[in-house]
Amino acid sequence: MTAGHILLAVLLSFVGAVFNKSIFLSGPVTIISVLGATGLMFLELLVAVIQAFIFMFLTALFISLMDHSDDHGHEHEHGHDTSHEHAVA
Repeated sequence: MTAGHILLAVLLSFVGAVFNKSIFLSGPVTIISVLGATGLMFLELLVAVIQAFIFMFLTALFISLMDHSDDHGHEHEHGHDTSHEHAVA
């Protein structure tokens, strides 16, 4: 994220560097810099959406794995009390 912002600053600083130069130099540099910065902003937005989706997916997965009930899905005996009082008082 920081690298993207630094790259945006560098691309847009090219516009300021050619501000007082001839139109044949400043025109193409300005257009290329602004288009590159716009494309980079959309790329950063895409990365943010992908990160949010992965975070949401993993959070849902981990919460579903935490689902703990007394019925473990099998019929054999565990050999311990069903009240799950393992600590000795």
